Amino acid sequence: MSALREFGQRVKKAQDDALGKLDFREQARQRLLAEAPVRRVHFARRPVAIGLVAAAAVAACVAWLVISRPLTFQVGATAGRVEEWIAAPVAEDVALRFSDGTEVNLEARTRARVAEVTSRGAKIVLERGRARLRVTPHRHGRWQVDVGPFAVRVTGTKFDVGWESTAERFTLLVHEGSVSVSGPVIGADRPVVRGQRLEVSLPHARAEISAAASAEGQGQRLASAPPAPAR
Repeated sequence: MSALREFGQRVKKAQDDALGKLDFREQARQRLLAEAPVRRVHFARRPVAIGLVAAAAVAACVAWLVISRPLTFQVGATAGRVEEWIAAPVAEDVALRFSDGTEVNLEARTRARVAEVTSRGAKIVLERGRARLRVTPHRHGRWQVDVGPFAVRVTGTKFDVGWESTAERFTLLVHEGSVSVSGPVIGADRPVVRGQRLEVSLPHARAEISAAASAEGQGQRLASAPPAPAR
C-alpha cells in the first residue's frame, strides 16, 4: 500500500502544479485585460501623429516648390521679361538685378536679352556692346552668357564681357573666380581665371590671353592646336 500511496501523492502534486500554472496564466490574462484601456488611449493618439507627419510632408513640398521656382529679375525699377530685348541708351547704363542677388550692368549702347531663367541661374544673350556681371555663387548655379558666337559659362564670379559686332571682336576680363569660354578660334571650354583678359579677333583668327595689368599690346598667344575655323 505504501507504493500505491506514494503514486497517489505524485499524481496529486502533478495536478497541483498544473492548476498553479493555469492560475498563473489566468493572472497574466487578467493583467493584460486590465492594461487594455491604457493601450487604447495610445492608439487614440495615432491620428494626431499622422496629422503631424502629413503637415511636415506638406511643408517639405512647399519648400521644394519655393526652391525650384525660377528666378525673377528687374530691369531698372521694372519687372523683367524673358526674351524681351533690352537696349541701353546712348549715354546711360542699364542694370539688371536677379532675385538671387546676381547683377548685370549693360553699358551704354548695349543690346541684350534674358533668354531663359531657371531656379539655378539664367541664360543671357549679348548681341552687341559690353556688360559687367557679378554672379552670386551657388553650389549648383548654372549661368551662361552668349556673346556673339561665344558662350561664357559660370557658377559664381565677377567679369566684364564685350562683343564688337562690326569688327567681330570678343573681349573678356575676369575680376573674380573663373569662367569657361567656348567659340571660334579658341575651341570648347577654354578656362579664364581671375586677373586674365581674353581677346579674340575673328577676321584674323587670333586669340590672346594676358594678365589684366598688361593686357594692352603684351598678351601671349594661346598655346594650343592651330586655330579652329570660325563657326
